[in-house]
Amino acid sequence: MQETPLPILIEMLNSIFDIFADGHNVYDRPVFIAGKCSQKLQIIGSILQQRLMTIKKKRQRILYEQLKECLDNLKAFIDYKANEMIDR
Repeated sequence: MQETPLPILIEMLNSIFDIFADGHNVYDRPVFIAGKCSQKLQIIGSILQQRLMTIKKKRQRILYEQLKECLDNLKAFIDYKANEMIDR
């Protein structure tokens, strides 16, 4: 994951947000919940947070902002999915 270009990782996470946004889909429980995706996304978030700190904000402003937004969305998504589990 360290070598994967950040724009690809950002798009991958955005796709995950779209696919698993609604916990009422038939694939949510066997894939997202049983696959422990929230825990894996937290690990990915930690790695991306470290990569965010390596970006030169002045030289790569757009990439920095995109990754920052993605990390904010990731945190909100993980919180949303945790609350969704409680509501079931």
